[in-house]
Amino acid sequence: MRNSYPHRPGALAFPRTSISTPRLPDAMFGIDAALADNAMIPHRPSLFSQGGTGRTIVGLLGDYLAQLGGAKPLYAPMMAERAAMVANREDDAIARERTWAHWLQQQDWLRSHPPMAQPPIIAED
Repeated sequence: MRNSYPHRPGALAFPRTSISTPRLPDAMFGIDAALADNAMIPHRPSLFSQGGTGRTIVGLLGDYLAQLGGAKPLYAPMMAERAAMVANREDDAIARERTWAHWLQQQDWLRSHPPMAQPPIIAED
């Protein structure tokens, strides 16, 4: 047989499956489980993508060179502002969660202690 895989010289070429060839479901071989396991792996940013280490290095180097030239740094203040915004967002989320939990407690208490329909009448002797 002639090799049909140019990237692997000397490898055997297997015939391609046709429409009439029965195919077993992929789940029988644990492929779905393997894909689910890969989905659990957190995405790690590449060097110069958003959140990558390369951007931080270049940004800080640019700030250093800007300061050598007498200009104000741009990257470090921007990162500090972004970190403050993220912290503020997290604080707001915690406050919303506490407010929601307090409201739920109030509603549960009101549900378990319904108000009286009318005050009791005390008979006078």
